[in-house]
Amino acid sequence: MAIEPEVETEEDGIRAGALRIAKYRFQAQQMRQRLAAKNTSDDHQPTEDTMTKSKQTSSARQFKITVNYGYDVHSIIVNQKEMEKIRNGEALTVQGQGFDIEGDTEMDDWSFHCNRTNSLEVECENGHQVFDGDLTDAIISEI
Repeated sequence: MAIEPEVETEEDGIRAGALRIAKYRFQAQQMRQRLAAKNTSDDHQPTEDTMTKSKQTSSARQFKITVNYGYDVHSIIVNQKEMEKIRNGEALTVQGQGFDIEGDTEMDDWSFHCNRTNSLEVECENGHQVFDGDLTDAIISEI
């Protein structure tokens, strides 16, 4: 009995193209934000007042981590403390905001550096593994 190879349908091709477009738009948005932040910071010399405000808001900084898992992209938002642990290579698991799978909301767990250094796994509460790769495969942006 021969196994027939999977044939990509037109719908699969359209979905893949839409994912690539979404990824490129997201990367372009990140670049615009970086350039805007750079231009703004070049215009201002820090004063004692702005330095104090900066210290107050630095603990409230948030980061968006996005992975492309073939069919879609999925993201999680982490706070400054969590991001520092991730950057320092500490093993960390964070519960995500959940997402829809076939009409049901599934909670997701993001595991950083748990299997090996720079590993990233995203798994649903039903045991379905959404993503298994490296942290370098993710897009990380400050929001």
